[in-house]
Order: sequence, then structure tokens, then C-alpha cells
Amino acid sequence: MNAGRLPRPRVPRFVAGHRFLAASSVVVGATVAGGIVRRLVGVPEGAEEAEPKDLPDGERRILRGPAGTRVYTERFPGREDALLFTHGWCLNESVWLHQKRRFGRGPLSVVTWDLPGHGRSSLPRRGDVSLGLLVDAMARVVDQAVDERGRVVLVGHSLGGVLTLRYLLDHPETARRKVRGMVLLSTPVMQIARSLAGGWPGSAAESWLLGTAMHLVVGSRGMDRLMGWEAGRPRNDAISYHIVRAGFGDDPSPADVRLVRDAIASVPRQVRLQTFRAMSDFDVSRSLAALDVPALVGFGTKDRLVNPADTRALALGLPNAKALEFTGAGHAAFLERTRDFDDSLAAFARARLRARRRTAGPGGAGGKAHR
Repeated sequence: MNAGRLPRPRVPRFVAGHRFLAASSVVVGATVAGGIVRRLVGVPEGAEEAEPKDLPDGERRILRGPAGTRVYTERFPGREDALLFTHGWCLNESVWLHQKRRFGRGPLSVVTWDLPGHGRSSLPRRGDVSLGLLVDAMARVVDQAVDERGRVVLVGHSLGGVLTLRYLLDHPETARRKVRGMVLLSTPVMQIARSLAGGWPGSAAESWLLGTAMHLVVGSRGMDRLMGWEAGRPRNDAISYHIVRAGFGDDPSPADVRLVRDAIASVPRQVRLQTFRAMSDFDVSRSLAALDVPALVGFGTKDRLVNPADTRALALGLPNAKALEFTGAGHAAFLERTRDFDDSLAAFARARLRARRRTAGPGGAGGKAHR
């Protein structure tokens, strides 16, 4: 793991995006094809691992969310200051199991939650699961699950990072009062298809083609049936296992791959489609300078779902950010490099939540960046 300010990439971003897209397509295709072959011929994929059983018990609470939603939260009480974990697209709060184990018995309070339509949180009574709805739900969680006297460090993965950025932009007053730092993992600055397409003259058409292809995959009923049929099976030769494995890096734990696979399978197809559409217009590239909250921005060098160059650009664009590079990790470094990630998070939270007692600066802006 390498930490610090990254030099600006010398390769033009649209070239890097195309290289990333081509390499990812080959690797993902080979991984999935290999999984199908193993499934058909019965070749095992590594040793099976038992699912972890030693998780601490959190306080389960249902909050009243926007548009009639019921938002599921788990809270591990400590002192008033808190870590708030927001999961990524098509996942749920269970993916933070390693962080619950590390921080759930510590001095800080820990809050995890399910986005509306995910996990144990309900769908809105009317309308779709929109980006605005998800941000409003996050605001409810910050207001109701974090102690009124406490301050918080926001931790977001992928879509969870997107929501964190939008929350800070849409709720500046509350953010200045309560938020002392943010940790963003595998977070793009714009919609994924546009990020991959880059800036060449035909990028608008390519972006549309990429977005259409991704939409077809997301909405596939066949994929939905396959994931649902194989969910919960502790086998590493399942086709769905290898589809999800393609999003990881060099050496993930099979149990973690199955955890993500089962979380994806639990999200209704319509929610996958609605949240995918909701992200189609996302772009905060022009708003980054206004976000002076101290930040850690992490990415895996083998991330095939969000271009690492895009996350590097996020770290460079934020005025008060430190970059974390997880060599060989994929899209979920918090699962793949748990100890490194948790150690970095612990040091960052310790510094930021201690600093808030020394400064009255809004949102931590009066202090120095954690270096």
C-alpha cells in the first residue's frame, strides 16, 4: 500500500480509460469463461472457507427515511463520535463485517446502514430509488444515528462514496457542523461509462454505447435467476462466483467473494436498474474544489469496475485529500486489504476527531490535512 499525494498521470486520461476498458474486458471475460469451464468439468477453485461467526452484535434500528422508506441501521455504541459506513451499488451493510469486527468493540461509535431498496431497508412507496432519495436517506442516518453532540467520519465505497460527496454538497450546514473527515474507496467523479469513454471526439457516442451495454447486463433476467439460484452456496466453482470474482484483485478470500455475490443477489432487479439510471447524470468534477473536508481517497490498482485513473483524479481534485493505493487489490480494498485499510482509517479518524476538539473550523476546514 502506498500513501500520499500522487503525481499527475502522464498518459492522457482518455487513452488510460481505453486501455483500462480493453484490459478489463479481457480479464473479466477470461475469468468468467474460466469459471464456466471449471463448473462444467468439475475443477475446484482453491479451498473452501467457512463464513465468519465472531461478529459483534450491533443495536438494530429502523429509521424513518424519505418517501416512506424504512432505513435499516446497525449501531455499535461507543463515545459520541462515530464512523459511518455507506456501502456500494447492489450491496448491503453486511459487507462491512471486517470493519465491524475491528471497530465495533472500540472507543468510537460505529454505524452501518442499508440504502433504500437494499438489504433490510424498504423501497419508496412511490417513485424510483433516485440519487436524491439516497442522499436524503443518508442525511436521515447522520441526523438520527449519530449522537447529536458527536462528530462523524464518513466512509463510503463506490456508490457510497458518490453519496458522501453529494451529501456534503447538498447538506453543507449539517456537514460543517458534524463531519470531520471522509474516506472514499473506488469512487468515480462521474458516471462510469463516461469515465471509461474518455475525452476523444467520439466519446459521447461511445459513452452511450457503453452505458447501454451495461444497462442490458444490469437488467438481465437470466443473470438475476443465476445469481439467485446460486446465492448462499458455499462453493467456489459456481458461475456466479467467478462473475463476481472478476471484480476482485489478485488474491481475495473466497468467503469475501461469496459475501459480495450473495449481497448482489439479494438486491431486487428493479433496484439495480433504478440506481444504475440514477447514476447516469452523476458528475462532481466541477464541484470538488468546494469540498474542503479532509479526505482519504483509496483505490486498488486492479480495480476493473471503476477506473483507478478516475479515483486518482478525485484525490487530485479535492483540496484536502490524501491518496491511498492498494497494490493488487480490486474494487473492494476494504475486503481485500483489510488490515492496511483499517489501520489507515483508524489513524485518520483518530487525527480528525481529535483535531475537532482543537479547532472550531467548519467541517474540519480550520485544521490541517492528515498527512
